[in-house]
Amino acid sequence: MAQASAQAAETGGDVPEGVLPEGPAAISFDEILADPTSPSRNLRYARKLVQEGNLVLAATALERILLLNPELDRVRLYYAIVLYRIANYTEAEREFEVLQGSDKLPENLQRQADRYLEASRRQQRAFKGSFTLGAGAHYDSNRNSYPQADEFRVLDTLIDGTEEENADVGRLLTGTFDVTYDPGFQRLREFYAIATGLVDDQVEEDSLDLAAGILEVGASYDATVVEIVPHLRHEHLRLDGDLFARISEAGLRLQRRFRQVQGLDAHIEGRAAYEEFSNTETLRFNNEQNGQLYEIEAGAGYNISDSMRVAASYTYGDKSADVGFHSYESHKFRASYTWVFPNRMFALASGSVEFLDFDEIDPFISPTTTREDMDSRVRLTYGLPASLIATTFGTPQEPEFLRNLVLSVSGEYFRSDSNITNFDYENWRASALVTKRFEF
Repeated sequence: MAQASAQAAETGGDVPEGVLPEGPAAISFDEILADPTSPSRNLRYARKLVQEGNLVLAATALERILLLNPELDRVRLYYAIVLYRIANYTEAEREFEVLQGSDKLPENLQRQADRYLEASRRQQRAFKGSFTLGAGAHYDSNRNSYPQADEFRVLDTLIDGTEEENADVGRLLTGTFDVTYDPGFQRLREFYAIATGLVDDQVEEDSLDLAAGILEVGASYDATVVEIVPHLRHEHLRLDGDLFARISEAGLRLQRRFRQVQGLDAHIEGRAAYEEFSNTETLRFNNEQNGQLYEIEAGAGYNISDSMRVAASYTYGDKSADVGFHSYESHKFRASYTWVFPNRMFALASGSVEFLDFDEIDPFISPTTTREDMDSRVRLTYGLPASLIATTFGTPQEPEFLRNLVLSVSGEYFRSDSNITNFDYENWRASALVTKRFEF
């Protein structure tokens, strides 16, 4: 979804409102067959197809109009945007070039056409990339993961806690640098690299101050039936200035888009990682978690329309740690919904449930009970480009410095249900983030 919202902010959104004046209700294909050269009928039919997410057929209907009426610049802009949305960047570029300097388009639509032209050319470059910088803050109701029951189990004896849930504010700074390279081969589509950095500075819970660096490299190969995407990934995590963990991962993803069902795709991915934890002043036995983590994920997604998408996945995990009571099997179910509005605002909703069954008893906590957890998470995000605020309050033209600047707010609820009270807790989080993307 980040990609979808970024693309919407880059070009002006999914086939935006205002390109064409409002017209009569959509019509059926039978009515098109009755008069296949009618511009109004084809336009109404194209609108109907766009609303349904069938952009390929919509492009065909718009092309029919332009063959007989090449002077209709608004229709040509609509057609070019549809071509861009189906990743036909070469044809889209040609159509946007025709519209350069048009005296039939109002200034706002001409700017939009120029922006799409720039984006179409960028998509066709062999080497391209971007840098995204973000800053924000989050509030947690229970940042220290304090148990709901206000008690801890030690040697099978319940002991009253001496502290309480600590609400805290964290200050965020993020940066992501990504590059892709198209080697020009028919099957080998691209190589990519993504470097991400994050700093999360807590106001009170200093022991949870997080600094993270992540590097991932991979490639994409078209094997006709499926697309093959291998990757290598390394994470370096520090807590309160001390090394916390280093995680090295290799993965292979097979994904496919189904032509028989427009908008449907599916994937299966396997990942193998080695997690190396380091002892710190507050985590004296952290290295007991060292070990291999294997995961396999299967999922599918469906584009309800050009601006709405639903997706779901299941992930099986197996952790084999140096100490048995840190080893576990997990089953995770996740679902998400994405909606990009015509005015470039977007909404994300996601939820997940993960079941963790640990392999062995932790004798220090309980010599009779093996830990079992159920972790649930629900998250809602709403975002909008900053330029929309400026234009809403009367700015006649989008300021250049606001381009690709996105504001977002999120709300999240996390609940860990455990049969051992030490790990049974909940947390509410609210966050706000401002991101700015620079492209090259």
